[in-house]
Amino acid sequence: MASAPTSNTNIPPRPINLAIIGGGISGLALLIGLLKHTSPTQVRPHIHEANLSFPEIGAGLSFTPNCIQAMKLLEPRLFAAYWDAVLPKPTAAAAAGTPPRKPEMYFVTGVEGRDGKFPCFEHIFELNIEKAGGPGLHRKVFLELLTRLVPGEGKDDVRGQGPYVSFGKKLLAIEELETDAGVDLKFGDGSTVHADAVIGCDGIKGLTRKIVLERNGEPEAVEPKFSGKFCCRGLILLKDPKAKEEIPEEIRRNNIFQFAYGAHLFAYPVMNGELLNVVATHKTDDGTWKHGKWVIPASRERLEADMDIWGSPGRAILANMQDPDAWALFEAQRCNIFYRNGKLCLMGDSAHATTPHQGAGVSQCIEDALVLSTLFGIIEREV
Repeated sequence: MASAPTSNTNIPPRPINLAIIGGGISGLALLIGLLKHTSPTQVRPHIHEANLSFPEIGAGLSFTPNCIQAMKLLEPRLFAAYWDAVLPKPTAAAAAGTPPRKPEMYFVTGVEGRDGKFPCFEHIFELNIEKAGGPGLHRKVFLELLTRLVPGEGKDDVRGQGPYVSFGKKLLAIEELETDAGVDLKFGDGSTVHADAVIGCDGIKGLTRKIVLERNGEPEAVEPKFSGKFCCRGLILLKDPKAKEEIPEEIRRNNIFQFAYGAHLFAYPVMNGELLNVVATHKTDDGTWKHGKWVIPASRERLEADMDIWGSPGRAILANMQDPDAWALFEAQRCNIFYRNGKLCLMGDSAHATTPHQGAGVSQCIEDALVLSTLFGIIEREV
């Protein structure tokens, strides 16, 4: 796609028509990065999302230190909006000169040690929340922060383009044309879109991953691999009197990892401290996932069985979870190449989906978006 500039300086270079498949966090982050780091003469990006609106599946998100730095470089307005969303809203004490308290991150024992080796909820170590990455927030909130930075339905006069997103575009096929002729995308609504290149942001089960890996001779790497673990995920309304009485304030106000034998539980406040996001991770008995769907309702019997693993703080959290789900933790199989012929490229979960520990998945999405949008910013096209 890149080449040296031509000698004819009177004709502006033709921009790359870039199709982004998927309007989740990866796709939106890439679009925002491209709008920030490229000019209208370099790239004309457009998201094609299969759903009729941006997908909101998920609960809390956490971020690595690298991701926080990448967010700052990707789009400073996103970084500022993130911190505005995660910090506690001003209180009367803050207005009087006392700054709002930031949560800390604690790693603690979640169960009594065998043979009395250690007590339950003994602190192992703790981290400053900013050194650990940053406070978590609800996925829906982060998605809203991203969408606010995308120009709306009206034309973007600066770039001469708009809108930047089309919904109801379920990808059915990608036809690679001759060397410099780009690709044709066929969608479920009967439409066909021509593009110079495609970035796949449609996830671990997305069609772009299947197409790239199969055409690159790695069909065995297409199917996701079960990690042997699942997690019960849910939210707790912290103003609920029962939750307030049973869950210690230390847990309600901080990011806390609890560890037990063969399991760990992570809980942290989101939505300005109104909700506690909970992720309790366990191994399956035989290393397999016997349910067809990856996400199923977590029965009360399942939670009660899990409670036997934990000490009283962990049991209090699980007992107060609202409508929890059990999520099978799949990850992408390793492949050698994430791109094809200068026309197709994978990023985010489409390329390297992982288990959600330590915010690794969403953090790599932001890092990918920064790298790709920066690279597109240095492209020079022939007329």
